[in-house]
Amino acid sequence: MILAKEKKWRRSYLFIMILVYGLVIPVMLFEWLVLEGKFPLAGFVIGFALPAMRRNHLTKIRQENN
Repeated sequence: MILAKEKKWRRSYLFIMILVYGLVIPVMLFEWLVLEGKFPLAGFVIGFALPAMRRNHLTKIRQENN
């Protein structure tokens, strides 16, 4: 059973992940490859950390309500 608080956070994380993976990371990669910018380390860190943060946060919400 998905609680209202968890449902709200799932929707928020979906929006954040679409924004990050659909806009921020591609722009960082474009700047790096085409415009000779610096290596997008922050984009890679965010890209790998976001799913782990989401999983841990939703697990914590579930545990608080049990």
